[in-house]
Amino acid sequence: MLFSSYGVTANTANTQQVQVDIPQVGIQPIVFYIVNKTNGSTKVCVSSGNICNEIPGTGTVSEDMAFFELSHNNGENFNISLINFLETEYTQDNGMSCRQSSTCGSDNDCTAVLTCKKD
Repeated sequence: MLFSSYGVTANTANTQQVQVDIPQVGIQPIVFYIVNKTNGSTKVCVSSGNICNEIPGTGTVSEDMAFFELSHNNGENFNISLINFLETEYTQDNGMSCRQSSTCGSDNDCTAVLTCKKD
């Protein structure tokens, strides 16, 4: 299965949505959300129908920086979409410089790490 994500389509309350409408058959768009929790933590989830499944890991965001370390077992294509989503969100939309790293094992267990700061 192929995945794609990009393009901010909504920014409501404490949620930012990114989605691309792909008219081609066989490509399923991924919809990620960044959710600012009331306890101050920041989480990333991926939409599956009416449910937003939280991606396990850590997220910390302030006006001057962002840090995410997320783990999942959805494979390399998903991992690339996830890290691209986060990097786009904080470089283009928030004017930060980012460093990223990502790894995936043979069993599709992946980690995505993004560190960003204001220039």
